[in-house]
Amino acid sequence: MRTRHGWAALLLIGALVPLTGPAPAAAAVGRERITMAFSGDVLVHRPIIDRALANGGGRTHDFAPMFDGIRPLVSAVDLGVCHLETPVAPPGEPLSYHPIYGVPREIVDGIASAGYDRCSTASNHSADRGVTGIDATVTALEQAGLGNSGMARTPAETEPTVVDVRGVRVSHLAYTYGLNGLVLPAGQEWRVRLLDPDRIVADARLAKDRGAEYVVVSLHWGNETDWRITAAQRALAEVLTASGAVDLIVGHHVHVLQPIEQVNGVWVVYGLSNLLSNLPGGSERFPPSAQDGAVVTLSVTRRADGTLATGRPVVHPTWVDHERYLVRSVLDDLADPATPAGLRGALTESLARTRAVVGAYVPDGIVPPRCADEPSTAAPVTGFTVDASPSRFVPVGPARIYDSRAAGDDGYVCPGATVTVPVAGQGGVPPVGATAAVLNVTAVDAGRAGFVTVWPAGQVRPTASSLNLTRPGQVRPNLVIVPLGEGGAINVHAQSGVHVAVDVAGWFAPSGATAEGRIVAVDPSRVLDTRTVGRAVTGQSSIDVPVAGHGGVPATGAAAVVVNLTATDATAAGFVTAWPAGAARPGTSAINVAGPGEVAANLAVVPLGAGGAVSLYTHVTMHLVADVVGYVTGPDASVATAGRFVPVAPARALDTRQPSPLPGRIAAGGEVRLVHAGRAGVPATGAAAAVLNVTAVDASAAGYVTVYPGGTARPLASTVNVAAGDTRPNATVMRLGDDGSVAYYALSGADLVVDVTGWLTG
Repeated sequence: MRTRHGWAALLLIGALVPLTGPAPAAAAVGRERITMAFSGDVLVHRPIIDRALANGGGRTHDFAPMFDGIRPLVSAVDLGVCHLETPVAPPGEPLSYHPIYGVPREIVDGIASAGYDRCSTASNHSADRGVTGIDATVTALEQAGLGNSGMARTPAETEPTVVDVRGVRVSHLAYTYGLNGLVLPAGQEWRVRLLDPDRIVADARLAKDRGAEYVVVSLHWGNETDWRITAAQRALAEVLTASGAVDLIVGHHVHVLQPIEQVNGVWVVYGLSNLLSNLPGGSERFPPSAQDGAVVTLSVTRRADGTLATGRPVVHPTWVDHERYLVRSVLDDLADPATPAGLRGALTESLARTRAVVGAYVPDGIVPPRCADEPSTAAPVTGFTVDASPSRFVPVGPARIYDSRAAGDDGYVCPGATVTVPVAGQGGVPPVGATAAVLNVTAVDAGRAGFVTVWPAGQVRPTASSLNLTRPGQVRPNLVIVPLGEGGAINVHAQSGVHVAVDVAGWFAPSGATAEGRIVAVDPSRVLDTRTVGRAVTGQSSIDVPVAGHGGVPATGAAAVVVNLTATDATAAGFVTAWPAGAARPGTSAINVAGPGEVAANLAVVPLGAGGAVSLYTHVTMHLVADVVGYVTGPDASVATAGRFVPVAPARALDTRQPSPLPGRIAAGGEVRLVHAGRAGVPATGAAAAVLNVTAVDASAAGYVTVYPGGTARPLASTVNVAAGDTRPNATVMRLGDDGSVAYYALSGADLVVDVTGWLTG
């Protein structure tokens, strides 16, 4: 197998969370597994050849750009198999087109550039250019480092071969129903494998005798343009799968997608349509669905007894863009906000046609091939009890302690899976003695809309969310203050599949009366708004924001600020980093902005630096807003017991979608008050503030939510910023009103979900 650069690694190009050095690996259960990809017909018509010549500047044929859209996917698997339907023209002979094909040998270079390892070559066009065309095709594949099944230059090449794919021995066989009436020279009929059930079974058994553990059979079969499975296809599938020697069947030829099913427990992918072709190309014979295709990925896993199990296939829809003959990855392009409206409409129609035939196998979003049959994994529950000792805060970093992208595709947290991330002993957190930590958790490359939950290891996953995702490919952070669980670790559960980055900003240590490390909640107060001076922060530059003596933070005695940062009017996708003024900028992020115009907010706990200030760096030009909600006392503050943090396992205090305690969606411009004292882990008396994760759900329009102490005037500040239809969380530390309540104001209508992760002593 060729060395690959990996699906997830390529996606890092668009991931705006800074990636620093190697991060500690999360605990995970490993299984011996390989991944495979199969795709539809490469049928090289005259317009495609002309486009390739234009790509090569008129000097050579360059097909590589045509495969750019699927290269990340195909390059990520362990075994990629194409179907080359048209033979290569013999050296020194002219090219030819429909109905007798002889195509440029550079098509093979284009296929190799996409990351394929081998091709099936048995088709009804295999003999179009005679035995010299067969020789030219196999030789071109060989020179490009690609294997071949279906054509042969010598009788020995007709024998089944076995290749080692990361420890799994695989044999690939290919056959065609016929040669369009052409006849191979007498005595050389072996040059192309023809469909014969007895021969296929015999070849598969011979492959097993030669050490193959897994046999894949590619079949050129079926009725052109007919998506329905024919009786002959089903009968042949029945014979082959009943033999016990065939482990997977992949079909080609009909130029439209066909269904997928299991026969005798073996997966049969009946037809993958076209990967690259000019069909329908104005022909009334071929329907628009001839432009649709698919890359099918699946995994093979070794069981405990050594036998192999094939995972459920995953269909990644493709579509041939005839403007430049680009193979479009439909889900990727639909997830890209930059996709033009006209192209988006064509892709949407293509996806609907594909779902009509193989919809059960098309994912909702984009996930790595290895997640094809990855089961949902529940973290171990040991009955661990959170240390609820009142604790002082110790700021560190910020420092990155975990980034699943460091492991590439293997690090991706598959949909429904949970990873355990060690916190104790990482990034300045001591190996023992910490009760909780302040973490900025960022989800990267979301597979689809969903949520991420963070909670103490060893406990049952709570009915709470730490951050929410609304579309595939999204990058979103959220600050969480979470108790440390079994072994000083936390669990991270991904409903929809994501990469995860975790940055630590501080930890909590049990404490009695203390001067330093107490968190004092203040009424929200704005200390920065670059819009008021009409001057945005220029991209790749930073500003210093004086905090000591402003927004309720005392001029002396404060070591850090608890601040809600908001990025607005960004010129492009980017991020914001916050750190103590005068210190070196760390490789972490506090806010991620998905694109121009987005408004994004996130809570941060930032140590005060030179002159009692914090520094803010913007990756792209944008306006910044900062609202103070609290501060952390330093060693020169008064000794007291107030402001110590008491962690609780995440617990839901409010969900307006439910009948209690406050039923009903908040209307635009509306406000509700909730008494937090005595609810969701906050004691009825003795609490000065609550640590909350506030989520605005399905906002009716762009707007914001302001959270502030109950019974006080609503401040000029915001807590959560949302777009129309958005669901977005943000954490806050909020002082409780005299009656133990917190007020929630919504500029635009929205449902509200509020989860409690701790409280501060009064």
